[in-house]
Amino acid sequence: SFCRFVVGRSSFNQDQVKRCYSSSVDVSSARSHLKNLGEGKIELEFLKDDRVAVLTIRNDPRRNAISGKMMVNFADVVEKLESWNGNGVILKGFSGIFCSGSDLSVAGSSNETGKLMSCFMHHYLDRFRKLSAISVAAIEGMAMGGGAELTTACDHRVLASDAKIHFVQARMGVVPGWGGGSRLVKIIGRSSAIKVLGGSNPLSAEECMRIGLIDATSTPGKAFDASMDLLTPYLRHHATVLRAMKQVISHADDHIISEASEEERRIFGEMWGGEANLEAIEKFKNRSKK
Repeated sequence: SFCRFVVGRSSFNQDQVKRCYSSSVDVSSARSHLKNLGEGKIELEFLKDDRVAVLTIRNDPRRNAISGKMMVNFADVVEKLESWNGNGVILKGFSGIFCSGSDLSVAGSSNETGKLMSCFMHHYLDRFRKLSAISVAAIEGMAMGGGAELTTACDHRVLASDAKIHFVQARMGVVPGWGGGSRLVKIIGRSSAIKVLGGSNPLSAEECMRIGLIDATSTPGKAFDASMDLLTPYLRHHATVLRAMKQVISHADDHIISEASEEERRIFGEMWGGEANLEAIEKFKNRSKK
């Protein structure tokens, strides 16, 4: 199963990370440690008579990279939406950029922090994927690394014609750390997933459509509008009908994804902080200083 979060002590140490990778971690301790790491926020607003929730990833100086603080913010939003009786969710980035992944200035601060972030995001992205409302990723600019993984947790993806999705993890000396690898296989199949993850090249809208990674394209700057159009048929139904439909679909594949994601999380834990990863992070830091 995915990380099972339990309430308990408030301190953070290596034992918690070990419990995370063996299926259990202290949620209050994880929140306490992550909430003060970095800046940014996940904005939430409701449209269409509260039937559509819009989540905006916002961390301007870091090209909307996800900090520890934003991870806790995202978890709070997911918990709120779990008790919300709506039809659709749109996930987008602020100011023309979807998300540039994990904030390495924070995630790279220690091996334990990176691994804890992985476990935390695995858990809450799984819960986001299981929301009763239909979710759409409205992608402008770039969805890179962890940002690309975020898109796989949505039911649909809309990519602006000039935007790109980039699973950059191999270049960073790791595998996907937020469950995106397992979800990607379910979306595009084994062969295409090997090419996408192993090649680690930016994917254009044309290529994403060809391999079935996205559902629609839009003109530049119009991914949100196209996502709202995609949601329109779902807005005709009662929210309870959509909830039942997603329960049926989730039941069909959750067991397979849960087992695969647990193994993905274990492998990420072995790779994070390894020689290849540390070399890649050092190169990233040197580029950032220039």
